[in-house]
Amino acid sequence: MNDLKKLLLRELNKRKYSGMAQYEIEALYAFSRSYISETLTSLEKNNIIIRKNNGKLTKRIWLIEYYPDVIDNYIRIGILKSSEYSLFLSLVNEIKDNKIKIIPYNNTVDLMNAVVNNALEFALSPVFSQIIFSLTNSNILMLGPVSSGGSFIMENNMDNNIFYTSEVSSMMLFTGEFFKRNSDITIRTYSNPLNGSKEFENNGKYIAIWEPYASSIQDRGYKIINDYKSLMDDDPCCFIATNKYYYADNKKFVDDLIWKYKNYNKFDNSILAYISKITKIKKSIIEKSLHNYNFKLKFDLNDMKTYIKKLGIIISDEKLKDMYIDYKN
Repeated sequence: MNDLKKLLLRELNKRKYSGMAQYEIEALYAFSRSYISETLTSLEKNNIIIRKNNGKLTKRIWLIEYYPDVIDNYIRIGILKSSEYSLFLSLVNEIKDNKIKIIPYNNTVDLMNAVVNNALEFALSPVFSQIIFSLTNSNILMLGPVSSGGSFIMENNMDNNIFYTSEVSSMMLFTGEFFKRNSDITIRTYSNPLNGSKEFENNGKYIAIWEPYASSIQDRGYKIINDYKSLMDDDPCCFIATNKYYYADNKKFVDDLIWKYKNYNKFDNSILAYISKITKIKKSIIEKSLHNYNFKLKFDLNDMKTYIKKLGIIISDEKLKDMYIDYKN
């Protein structure tokens, strides 16, 4: 990668959703106009950046993952690093008339902020976080569950009461149910599941963690003491969401995709390899972990009301219908 590319990518990553004007590049960096133009064209062809007119005389540039608007024939899907999303991504991978960009995030807050800024067409993230964000951001639209299950509480042979769990996620609720039965614990949070796994193995008594990290920890000899269903019943772990601007222009496509997902049951080998790459966990463990999910979860408006009530949140029927589409099972 040439020096200008490195500098541009670093700067655009800092600016995120605001992007930068093309004329700023000449002011910031000592490169010729022709070299700048050549570099931008290369980045554009490789779907790394997008350029749009900003008035009559200037153009503005963003990284694709930060462009705050719909891109023609382009679908950006934000995910956390989990095997839970393998089935939905396998379905989307069959779409031939759109470019697909999967964007993995390290934490839920950054992922949901991308939806709020209209920089994702779909977000796959914990239902808990989607509800919280939907209550304060009117452009998020929840579409349906990804699955249930696929998470565990693991135990280590440590003489302490330290419990590791992730932030702003279904793991917090999972941990809360465990806490009701075992109140003598000290909570510590992790934002990265690989780091959380290491902290647990080095210093923790318990960890609430999702797949495929749970299967990886189990593979190293640690004990499962609770599965997700034992404490959370059939509550969904994660949901599919979109932003309302994208939905308004692509309603039929989105509706058809959600209905297809309800009956879809094929896992694409290339998607499983991709999940293995971003989680840094062997593909054989990814495949094993898929058996711990219920991908055929039935969930409707009444179930959503019940789930929100468990969170202790009061919400009107009008607001609920505004933030959630009830695709009848």
